[in-house]
Amino acid sequence: MGKKRIKLVDALAEEQAADKPHRKAGKPKKMAKPETEAVSPPRAEAEIGETAPETPLKTKAKPVRVRSQRYQSLRGQVNPEKAYPIEEAAALVCSLANAGFDETVELHAVTKKESVAGAVKLPHGTGKSQKIVVFDPQVEAQIKAQKFAFDLLVAKPSDMATIARYARFLGPKGLMPNPKNGTISDHPEAAVGCLKQEVHYKTEKKAPLIHAVVGKVSFGQEKLRENVRAFLAALDPKQLVKASICSSMGPGIKLKLE
Repeated sequence: MGKKRIKLVDALAEEQAADKPHRKAGKPKKMAKPETEAVSPPRAEAEIGETAPETPLKTKAKPVRVRSQRYQSLRGQVNPEKAYPIEEAAALVCSLANAGFDETVELHAVTKKESVAGAVKLPHGTGKSQKIVVFDPQVEAQIKAQKFAFDLLVAKPSDMATIARYARFLGPKGLMPNPKNGTISDHPEAAVGCLKQEVHYKTEKKAPLIHAVVGKVSFGQEKLRENVRAFLAALDPKQLVKASICSSMGPGIKLKLE
């Protein structure tokens, strides 16, 4: 009985050992984390060889200029493709001027070359008085203070050494005396009388454009015609690309250059 009992105990121990989970010696291994694909940083445009699309520049839209019904009505009476003879143009300017004041008549011209300047004596003047002064200590004080209450400055040749000190003020405003326009004279008072009947003109700094006053609507057709003829003759029509006249509040009228 002793041997049978030992065998039964051994068999029972083996069954119990089989029922227990199998354990290995040592610490259990940690579970490995699942591998994730490394995200590569974006390559620079230089590496890719591509250029980013250009973003359109934001530009402010220019406001559309809306003309009044009055102006549009006047504009409709002028043929924009026609070059009018001076006689017709002067008559048309007078007939279209219907503002509530005496409108100024302007002449606008495009020259074939730049740096065109000169003076012309209009038969009937411009209807606008120019303030012409003779250089003296009082005028010099105004120039020093950069207060230019005059349109032309007349000086004697002996005054030019003093006036040269203020060239940086007078030059940009076109007020520097010049023998070409008659503003340097030994008899400045007499020069002032002549200059009051003349119109000085010159092209713009960066464009061959001339803008000048040739009279008033109240002059009438005949006086305006004579003034326009005198001005165009001084400019030389052969040296002009085109020219036009208009009143202060009226449309432009192309001139036929003869």
